[in-house]
Amino acid sequence: MVPIGEICELFNGRAFKPEDWQNADSGGIPIVRIQNLNNPDSSFNYYTGEVNERNTINNGELLFSWSGSRGTSFGAHIWKGQKAVLNQHIFKVGFDESRATKIYLLHALNKAVVEVEENLHGGVGLVHITKGNLERIQIPMPPLEVQKDIVAEIEGYQKVINGARAVLDHYRPHIPIHPDWPMVPLGECVDILDSKRRPITKSDRKPGPYPYFGATGVLDYVEGYLFDEPLVLVGEDGAKWEAHDNTAFAISGKTWVNNHAHVLRPMRTKLLDLFLITALNEMDLSRHITGVTVPKLNREKLRDIRVPLPPRATQQAIVSEIEAEQALVAANRELITRFEQKIQVTLARIWGEAAPATRET
Repeated sequence: MVPIGEICELFNGRAFKPEDWQNADSGGIPIVRIQNLNNPDSSFNYYTGEVNERNTINNGELLFSWSGSRGTSFGAHIWKGQKAVLNQHIFKVGFDESRATKIYLLHALNKAVVEVEENLHGGVGLVHITKGNLERIQIPMPPLEVQKDIVAEIEGYQKVINGARAVLDHYRPHIPIHPDWPMVPLGECVDILDSKRRPITKSDRKPGPYPYFGATGVLDYVEGYLFDEPLVLVGEDGAKWEAHDNTAFAISGKTWVNNHAHVLRPMRTKLLDLFLITALNEMDLSRHITGVTVPKLNREKLRDIRVPLPPRATQQAIVSEIEAEQALVAANRELITRFEQKIQVTLARIWGEAAPATRET
């Protein structure tokens, strides 16, 4: 085991002031902040002054965010972008290339900080580590050829994970609407049970086993329930209503629903639950929204939404296909879990630790 400070040289970023920040049209160099490490869509500020070379980074450099959120920004990263300047709270990591490879260090640094995260400073979800404490953490340093073998093994697992994540990111259930299908007001094919829902303020909630639903999903678990059947919820306020925002979702069993979600019971001789959920989530419902300060899908607008209503047998065939697709998506989610575990087993082996317990099938 070797102290990180024996292998790596850590260069902290520059402490910028808000008045140093410029926009993209300034012709300046991008400033890389913590949010730019874990969100490629995060916007940049720019700097037009002189920059010390020790604060500049180029594509492919190894970085370490020493202050950030557990499991996301905190830890080691490879910079994937143009030449930029580092903000404070991020180290540029130089290292002895005769003793370490970049990608091995990426994994080793992140493995090491996971081991000590519980003892780091910071509030809930946020941690930071000083340069001196990071330099003192010890990591295994096998020969370069062994490091390359380890990286190849991990990258093989990561390719599987990336492929499975692409399935999760891009899958959207779809109903191919036939022009001959009637379009029927939603109010004619569902019962709206909004009169039975009831909000509970957070201070009045008694912990229990039953999910407490709001506009976007489970908010809490409470004592008692209002419903005990399969139903469809649609966000009334506090939701998103554009296409594929998944404002409609299924619930079942004993549940409690507050007053921010409409509660629908499809007339199942006419309309199947999953067919309705998929149809609603493919629509842009934003044109049905009222209110500016508090956007809302009120009950009257909800009832007027027109949904496709093919024969029930046609709906069932479509639902069966969607359910088969969703089973494959779930299998990809399981694949991610298993291959992430394989990476942890590989790292544990290098650390000389017992392998994490594997999940039973």
